[in-house]
Amino acid sequence: RAFQPQLIACPLHTPGIFSTHLKHEAPRELSQALPAMCQLRPAKGPCRGLFYRYFSNSTSSECEHFTYGGCQGNANDFETTEICSRICKPPGE
Repeated sequence: RAFQPQLIACPLHTPGIFSTHLKHEAPRELSQALPAMCQLRPAKGPCRGLFYRYFSNSTSSECEHFTYGGCQGNANDFETTEICSRICKPPGE
């Protein structure tokens, strides 16, 4: 599959499914309410770039800063806290 910049990830063989090797401590109800991408751990990737990004921390339910290296990240990577919050904040917050 080709890289799709609007998704900030490469889909796996099944369209719409992302690699979700999740290790999070969020309550089960919260985990089910959020998109799978919002539950991924931040992925800096192996490249050496310095891109200041935001990820959704499924434990704290907050969008937090991290440094992205520029390649091989995942879909939990947003340019602003506003975009992160709009997509990943739990309903009702």
